[in-house]
Amino acid sequence: MFKLRYLLFISIVFYISIFSGCNEKRNDGNAESSLRKNEKKSSGSSGYFYFVGIINEKPGLYKYNFSSKKSAKFWFNKYENVLQLSYSPDKNFAFFITAENISKLGVFSYLTNVRLYLLNAKSSEVFFLKNIGSGFQVFTSWETKNAFKIILNSPDKGNVTYVNQTTGYFNTYGKELMEQTKTYDITKDGYPNPPKTKGNNISQNSKYRIFSVDSISTSIFLQIISSGKNILITSVNQDLKQTSWTDDGKFVVFSTASISTENLANNPGSGMSGIFIYSIRENKIIHQWNVSGVGNFLLINDFLIFDNGFGNTSSIEIFEIRSLKNFNTIKIKGGCGLQGVTQTPGYNA
Repeated sequence: MFKLRYLLFISIVFYISIFSGCNEKRNDGNAESSLRKNEKKSSGSSGYFYFVGIINEKPGLYKYNFSSKKSAKFWFNKYENVLQLSYSPDKNFAFFITAENISKLGVFSYLTNVRLYLLNAKSSEVFFLKNIGSGFQVFTSWETKNAFKIILNSPDKGNVTYVNQTTGYFNTYGKELMEQTKTYDITKDGYPNPPKTKGNNISQNSKYRIFSVDSISTSIFLQIISSGKNILITSVNQDLKQTSWTDDGKFVVFSTASISTENLANNPGSGMSGIFIYSIRENKIIHQWNVSGVGNFLLINDFLIFDNGFGNTSSIEIFEIRSLKNFNTIKIKGGCGLQGVTQTPGYNA
């Protein structure tokens, strides 16, 4: 049993940093009715974006202003740690989750009192939605542009070999659409795998698709959908992780990653992720980076924003796609990241 649990534990690729903050802005009212009133006003946060950074030795939210090139503390709570921030595809909304504490239950990490919040990125309003519960792991993803999914794996109170996986779905106004729970007997079914995330692999005009083929290395292709013609972009020794297209469809940005506990413990400073800008018109990669982090990125207007590093050394890079120039680097004491301040088992920043 110990061997089983140990293997399960080290399969967790990375976890969001463990720290803990007073509310600067918070609204525990009715999220759906308030957001619907402001629906016409909301059209994306083109002049700023939000990210996770350390505030008073705990992870909270910051707001970055493109005009001033400055970051300001936005939201934190002294009883909660911000674990993960996740933008909607249109950048109008973001969900974030917090936990009261992250500790150990045997060889497992254990999250206490996970809470779900909704952020209106345009009006800067924050709404508490639901107490999700306590458990081993929590995963989030956007199933569609209007549906957000959160999954909590938790121990069963009646049987130590059972793991309960509770899945909830919310719309962009914070309304819970559905909740379901499935129980796994890890001695028979194995531990429930992390959910597969859906990539944004097709361009907005539906003319192109990015896909990968794995063999000895990973070959990444651009497909012209109308003809079915495949164009090889690059081959790497990493998996295709994230894909996003500029609004005009002229550029596609994708990331690759080879993140494992062993790699991170033995080579914490090496390039674990790749980020690429590919020009559709020029049919070539016009810029690329090897970053020593998980390589989360975000596209806002002509800016590519991405993570670099782990823990105390983590930062956020901002790059202008069309001019191919660095715009700014965000550094926060204690670290920062687009989705969270990440740390990994066996690695201390």
